[in-house]
Amino acid sequence: YFRRRLIGALPAYRGVGPIVSSDGGDSWISESSSPELAGFAFYDLVVDPSNPENVIAATTNGLYQRTMSSTGPLWQVMATKTHRNSL
Repeated sequence: YFRRRLIGALPAYRGVGPIVSSDGGDSWISESSSPELAGFAFYDLVVDPSNPENVIAATTNGLYQRTMSSTGPLWQVMATKTHRNSL
């Protein structure tokens, strides 16, 4: 379990898919995802403090883990149709 959590995402914004910030939240950009996550709400994110590229997300479509591959971010399904409003 990661200690750092991003909270306060309810009600989650649906539609744009994952967005990322590299400047502490001053600006945000869309991040492509495979599988496509646009249209699903992200309810909670847990960020690995030793590797911020490793993220677990609770969405309306299930739980996903984000890791970096040689081609960019990869969102892997951990559990489908299972979500909670807090990880």
